[in-house]
Amino acid sequence: MNYDRTSNDPERKWIGLYVFLGILIIAVSLFVGNSYTLSAGTLFISLIATAFYRKHPLPWMFLVSILAANPINGSAAFPSNLIFAFCLVVLFAMVLFELPRWVYIPALLSLLGFFISSRNWMSGGMSVLQQTNYMVNYLMMPFVLLPVVYLKMAEEKNDTTRLKGLLYCLILPSTLLLLAAYIFGRPTIDYKSIETYHAMDIRIYRFINTEVNFTRTHVGFIFASLICASSAIVILPVKPVHRLLAVLCLVGNVFLLLAVGSVGSGIASLCGLAAVFFCASLRVNVVRSIVSVVAVVCVVVSVWVIAPVKVKNYMETRYKERITRGINTVDRLVLWKRAVDYSVEHPEGMGWSLSYGDKYRKSNPHNDYLLYAINYGIIAGAVYLYFVLRLTLSFLRKSLAPVRDPSALAINLAGLGVVVVLLVNSMSDHLTASKWYFYVLWSIVWYAYFCSRTDSAQTLSKIQ
Repeated sequence: MNYDRTSNDPERKWIGLYVFLGILIIAVSLFVGNSYTLSAGTLFISLIATAFYRKHPLPWMFLVSILAANPINGSAAFPSNLIFAFCLVVLFAMVLFELPRWVYIPALLSLLGFFISSRNWMSGGMSVLQQTNYMVNYLMMPFVLLPVVYLKMAEEKNDTTRLKGLLYCLILPSTLLLLAAYIFGRPTIDYKSIETYHAMDIRIYRFINTEVNFTRTHVGFIFASLICASSAIVILPVKPVHRLLAVLCLVGNVFLLLAVGSVGSGIASLCGLAAVFFCASLRVNVVRSIVSVVAVVCVVVSVWVIAPVKVKNYMETRYKERITRGINTVDRLVLWKRAVDYSVEHPEGMGWSLSYGDKYRKSNPHNDYLLYAINYGIIAGAVYLYFVLRLTLSFLRKSLAPVRDPSALAINLAGLGVVVVLLVNSMSDHLTASKWYFYVLWSIVWYAYFCSRTDSAQTLSKIQ
């Protein structure tokens, strides 16, 4: 039985056009391969598209979502979806005052951290324009601008349409582009063997005219997140076509995670899946719940069985390094201790950089909470942790609330799985190393958050 209420049908005819426009922008960007050229073109298109935001908010949000999957975002000063968010704020400034109340104070505190840290980074010779760019990308975008983009998802009442947006505009295009880059891309350095290639821990593929970063400490985040988001759709009784596409995305991302061998992201994906399966078991009948878990496990095992020998050998090496001799975190513990000491010495922050320390001993903490604290002060580090924890609790509460529709629950559980990956994986790796992956993950989180804010009079206590 479908509990969705139909929305404005005339608006739906625009969805296909906007999604096609997003696909076209991504395709052109892959061939052009120049982020500055694409930014100029995207700015022109975004001004026109955003001018019709009031008439077509749902198609506009789908367009921004699919643009998050653009690989060129990784090297762009202002990624495509950020440009659209800018245009929205400029043309419709009042949307800034429609955010949930809990967002404002931590967002302002993070901005305060940026200004306090300026004392150090300006005296250290860092560029004001560059630091402002980092602030917009890593403070304002995830904490303010992306929430503004997805505000109107709370007004969309058709849960099937919402699920389509999540699957077709965020999960599926990101998965396809990552698979295509891995399979058809070519390494930027000619390595003689996969063992040497992995040992270098630097994996940059050139896909068409765009570079895609497959370094395991960077890319593992997005694979783990897409695994959790896909599984949330697979285990619930949504439309068969949606479950089939979700299974294909699950297979692709499991393969990619195995291929890059990120142990930290593997552990994070297991934590995310545990949260998804546990909450689903409370809202889905026992038999269906068990069958769903078994199905996902079978998918993972099948991917392992058919994986190339080189991938298996590499995974076995990584497993021995990190697990069989006891969980090996010595390298991370040293980096974390050094980062904590550095943060205590400079609590006000030193300006955005992926590495810290003097020129003779620079390193990355492999921990996003510590990275924020080092860059923009302890305040910013606390704000980043607060946002992740606050969103996790929000998704958990919604997961335990009465269920309106399987599609609505799937979206909420997808958001829960992704934010749990963020919570866990941010302790051992650095999502901030790639704008592309950073924006995709935070887009899924905020998309799911605002979809989950809608209350409905019609609810089910259990999905059969």
